[in-house]
Amino acid sequence: MDTSFKSSVKLRNGMKLLVQGKGNIRLRVKDTPLLVQEVFYVPGLTNNLLSIGQMQEKGLAFLVRNGMCKIFSDEKGFLFSTTMQSNRMFVLLASVNTAAINYEN
Repeated sequence: MDTSFKSSVKLRNGMKLLVQGKGNIRLRVKDTPLLVQEVFYVPGLTNNLLSIGQMQEKGLAFLVRNGMCKIFSDEKGFLFSTTMQSNRMFVLLASVNTAAINYEN
């Protein structure tokens, strides 16, 4: 993680939170490994959030229909799906591969 990176993020309610660094992280979602690059470290958030817009810019495709979100990659095709929660968020239950985290980048 690059702790010299500082920024802020604005939440939907207008509140701004400080970004205290950024880095790459390897996740495993439903037995599918996923590298998420340039993840912001925001200690003030109570949940981890992934931006569909940013993930799309990195080559993933999303099909959202009837309360279901399906995620695809150009290389692997269909990756996984998730259902919409009552707060209109899509939850991905993921484990973090801490051994694969690159703390220098």
